[in-house]
Amino acid sequence: MARVDKLNPAKLNSVNGLMVTSGLGCSPSTMVMSHLKDLCQCKYRLRLQDPHAPHLLSKNKLSGLRLENEFHPTPRRNSSMYHRHTRYEPRVFDVCGELVCTSGQLSRLWSVVDGDLRMSLAHTEGVKATSVAFKPSLYPQSEASAIWVGTNTGEILEVDLATHSIVPSKGSIHQRREVTRIYRHHNEMWTLDELGTLHVWGPKDDGLPDATGNPSQSYKMPKEHTFSMVVGSKLWHATGKEIRVFAPTLDGHTQFQVLMRPMIAEGAGDVTSGTLVKTQPGKVFFGHADGKLSIFSSKDYSCIGVLSVSTWKMNALAGVGHRIWIGYNTGKICVYDISETPWTILKEWQAHLGPVISMKCDPAGAYRLDRLQVVSLGADNKLKFWDGMLEDDWIEDEMKSKDTEYCDFDELRALVFTWNAGASTPSSLRYSANDGVFFPELLQSSESPDILIFGFQELVDLEDKTATAKRFLKVKKKEGTDQETMSHQYRDWKNYLVKTLDDYMPAEDLYQVLHTAPLVGLFLCVFVKASLRGRIRNVHGAEVKRGMGGLHGNKGAVAVRFQIDDSSLCFVNCHLAAGQTQTNARNSDVAEILESGLFPTEKDSDVRIDTYAGGGDGSLVVDHELCVFNGDLNYRIHNMSRDTVVMAVKQNNLGKLLERDQLLVARRRNPTFKLRAFEELPITFAPTYKYDVGTDRYDTSEKRRSPAWCDRLLFRGRGRVQQLDYRRHEVYVRCNRIEPQCDRCKAQGVECIYPVRQKRRVNRPAGDHESLSNGALSTILERLQRVEQQCVALPADSQQASPPEVAPQSPSHRSLTEQPAATVRRPSALPASAALHNQSARSSPALSTTPHGPTSRSPWRPQTRPASTPAISSNSVDATAILKDAMEQVERYRLQTYSGSMITSEIDIPPDLARTWIRLIYYSVLFHGCSIFAGTEAANANKHWAKLAYVACLRAMPIWQRESTGSLTDMIASITLGRVCAEWFDYELAWNMFKQAGEYATKLGIHNLDSNGAVMRGIQNPDNADDDRKAFWDLVQVDMFFRLMFNKPPSISGSPWKVNLPWLNETIPNQGAERATMFIASSRVTLLLMQFFAMLEEAAGNPLLMMRKTEAMCLEIRDTMAVADIALNFFTCIIFMLRKMATLDTSSPQPILTDADVPDSPIALDAARNIVDIVGWLLSKYPNSSTLAVTFGVYRAYISFAYLVSHILRTGNLGPYEADMESLNRVSQCVSDIAASERDFIPLATALQGLNEELRKKTRDR
Repeated sequence: MARVDKLNPAKLNSVNGLMVTSGLGCSPSTMVMSHLKDLCQCKYRLRLQDPHAPHLLSKNKLSGLRLENEFHPTPRRNSSMYHRHTRYEPRVFDVCGELVCTSGQLSRLWSVVDGDLRMSLAHTEGVKATSVAFKPSLYPQSEASAIWVGTNTGEILEVDLATHSIVPSKGSIHQRREVTRIYRHHNEMWTLDELGTLHVWGPKDDGLPDATGNPSQSYKMPKEHTFSMVVGSKLWHATGKEIRVFAPTLDGHTQFQVLMRPMIAEGAGDVTSGTLVKTQPGKVFFGHADGKLSIFSSKDYSCIGVLSVSTWKMNALAGVGHRIWIGYNTGKICVYDISETPWTILKEWQAHLGPVISMKCDPAGAYRLDRLQVVSLGADNKLKFWDGMLEDDWIEDEMKSKDTEYCDFDELRALVFTWNAGASTPSSLRYSANDGVFFPELLQSSESPDILIFGFQELVDLEDKTATAKRFLKVKKKEGTDQETMSHQYRDWKNYLVKTLDDYMPAEDLYQVLHTAPLVGLFLCVFVKASLRGRIRNVHGAEVKRGMGGLHGNKGAVAVRFQIDDSSLCFVNCHLAAGQTQTNARNSDVAEILESGLFPTEKDSDVRIDTYAGGGDGSLVVDHELCVFNGDLNYRIHNMSRDTVVMAVKQNNLGKLLERDQLLVARRRNPTFKLRAFEELPITFAPTYKYDVGTDRYDTSEKRRSPAWCDRLLFRGRGRVQQLDYRRHEVYVRCNRIEPQCDRCKAQGVECIYPVRQKRRVNRPAGDHESLSNGALSTILERLQRVEQQCVALPADSQQASPPEVAPQSPSHRSLTEQPAATVRRPSALPASAALHNQSARSSPALSTTPHGPTSRSPWRPQTRPASTPAISSNSVDATAILKDAMEQVERYRLQTYSGSMITSEIDIPPDLARTWIRLIYYSVLFHGCSIFAGTEAANANKHWAKLAYVACLRAMPIWQRESTGSLTDMIASITLGRVCAEWFDYELAWNMFKQAGEYATKLGIHNLDSNGAVMRGIQNPDNADDDRKAFWDLVQVDMFFRLMFNKPPSISGSPWKVNLPWLNETIPNQGAERATMFIASSRVTLLLMQFFAMLEEAAGNPLLMMRKTEAMCLEIRDTMAVADIALNFFTCIIFMLRKMATLDTSSPQPILTDADVPDSPIALDAARNIVDIVGWLLSKYPNSSTLAVTFGVYRAYISFAYLVSHILRTGNLGPYEADMESLNRVSQCVSDIAASERDFIPLATALQGLNEELRKKTRDR
């Protein structure tokens, strides 16, 4: 444990080493053991002496001119100072200090300082800009006074930026040929067209060039130009792979072509980009289409070397100090330190959603803006501005380098064990004369490690093709606790490990199961000492399927991450692609596992800095300070016969074999291999794969597999891991297969010592941090990809006029297919926009109060908090954090309860009837989703309509993406299903359904109802044009809501649309004035939200002024509220708008984690009060889980509840807040009443009761 003192440096404690024994998984014939030791760092905040020093990361030493890839994760803190969405498709740009010019169909000038659009030049039809450059100036202070723009018609336009006028020129000076490049060279301008004509424009009488006359000199160069740049006084020109050097002059007296033959970088592709690096004089760097980088001498024009940097195409290079920035066609930007060899990659991040088109380092920014900025333009039409000095990274590294002066460390010992068991069972070990004592002896010799990680592969027989097919095609029943949902193979091994620990570990060392994770043969089981469990939090598991293109889990990985004090650990158990020749597939598996966002993102920036490495946010494996990557990696020995390998093993000539080990070769030679950043202790044991059953002979079967080190363990601990041991163990077991494949399994293991630390801070509220699996939902999604062959029927009673009374389901939950299939007709009285009608105002129907069957959580009834319950200290109450943690538990419980209560099976549907079958699902969902209203007796019955609709949504989503034609039925069904998903806390799926609805609306043309000033008629009914307009505005409103509440990007509102507000004439809507009033009021809020986001996108002006504008919008929203039913929507907008402005200093505002994120203002207090009152009224009127899910889940009412509680606890006079405390208590009681029957909401009810108890305590103390 490490602690950080504010003033006095803490001494480094010497604590007995903690041993991490890690058992590496072997292939059906191997297990391995080893020992690691690591020191985890504590991060803290200090004011450093030189915050502007460049960021330097440590470098691994490799001989030769090669690239050493440390694989830093995509940096979440990527030093972006500003970004600008150009809102059109520019393809060229230039930057000079505080101004940047983008050109394409339009030429626009932007301010880097405030993001304002300074000028917009529209070219005539058919004309577009193809090159642009700022005109040079005689004095630095007068730079950026004019720009030159080259067009596809051969014109050179000079634009005066002071007057925004075009200086008259001679017209198409390039004979109507596209001007591909414009170069600045001292006080000259050079222009190049597509056929190779180069014009040199010298200075006139005023010392500056202009385009009003003829060029000073013209030259002819090769056409088919791919890249060119000015180096000194020469022009380096590339056509494909060939590079030529030319020397243009104003008088033309010198030799123009410098080299008689072109230069070529052998083994490299076409030249696409290039740059100069000031700290490397005499060198010119070129990027190539095949990911290679070549270096040429500008003195003798020789090729110095060619580096294999990446497999991605290089689109842009920029030299910044002693670093090279490379932009790739994947949208990524990488920064390389080239000051020493081998080069080191410092950062890698996803800069753009599309390819990086161009990137430039702006030298003028240093003296005009006091910063060195790098600007990139992407195919996503965004300009992004980056800190070329990487100041934030330098500061973070400096803080880390001094942590031993301020931190104490505790060492933890862990055992990591991995074994490819080949379908072995505990009984095969228990009753084996040789192997029965293996696990007891292993544990007794491990010296009681603090953490035990057991990783198994192939606990099920993957060679049994029939059983594998059944597992892939059939969805099994999953319900109840983890013990009940695990198949018997995993359960048997877990019970065996628990019993072995209880029997053979010292009595004073009790172990608890921290996490278990099964995946089609893979099994991860983590134990921790009971004394350590209280220091562990943030436990999350994840899985990655890699079999059959990511659809099947026979290959893949299971992972678990957790925090001990302030140290983050992640363990990954893998089974990668098999086969001697499948090296690339294994490399792809590794990349997918390490680059996928497997875990929840940490929202709090302070926690990210304290806990994770490399600027990560905890979503990636490599974000964690200690990563252990182990399992049956399946890497083989390359290009060596079986007999040769066996002979080398017998002669103990392991070095010869290791030279061709595919994993070691990839780490040496493949610059993009993600395990290069990991370490592995030298291998000193014989290959672990593959033996004949029960013998010491390597495989002599018909396949005669060549021996290999398939079972490995690698770790990444930022230089503080001490690996104590890396060895294999012999275990004799018999595999329970029809055709024995696994026989004598060698065991391999790792033991490591790992210190953890804890930063001094206010203690967090205690709680159980168990990770709940959502595997059933993923299984449903995975196995219903092809609905043509696998569809599930819905209940037959969907064709009735109203849902009849149905008896509650028994805990066993019948399968959906046990009921007859439905023949459903569309309800007749269902208007086109019925599903879109006032979703925010509409009361929540009681869609499901079905009992959820057996659960491990004990029964709960509302009760007064007993006096013995530990009270929360008023001085340390973080009300929002308490309620946020409770809501996260509720969300996990709801998804688990829902997924655990579903039984699905397949029905073979002929492909030609698949579309009809999907229609039946649509109509069934439409009927149940649109015809049940709150307040009806049928809706409040114990039914499970919401679950059925949710299942239908999961199944229909892949089909809509592939088969749907985008009809009005599709649009309404997707909106309805999105609403149901939100009520089950599946916001991501709700967002996907809403995006589908927006795409269907676009296909139907609803977004252009009033284009070109014409008044269109309705999409289906000519008289329903206003209904269709309202439907579109409802979509826009929901889009704004997702942006505000869940930080989603704009969907339908992000594309051009022309739709007027409905009912603008004197006609009264048929549905009544109340509906029109509600719609007009909600539309006003939508317009205000559009204005708010436009203000954020246009750029950050004066923060104080922007906050005042935001408060004015919030007051307008409050005054707009005219109907009580939509007040919750309005006041929630106020809270979240104020929150976004309070966090505007970050690049992307994060969700609220503490009540401090809500500015303490009268507007916020008034909105919070109203939200609490409305929620109390809704819950008392409609006391069901759906209402609770919408208010506390979708609308995040717990934030307002917590803000009001914190505000009251901070005040000294409680008199003015008595009515508020009554409202808070009413909400708490309503939630308790609902939780009495819906036990998933127990954590929320308990948290609300605890906060109300704090208020009552303060009242008593007064």
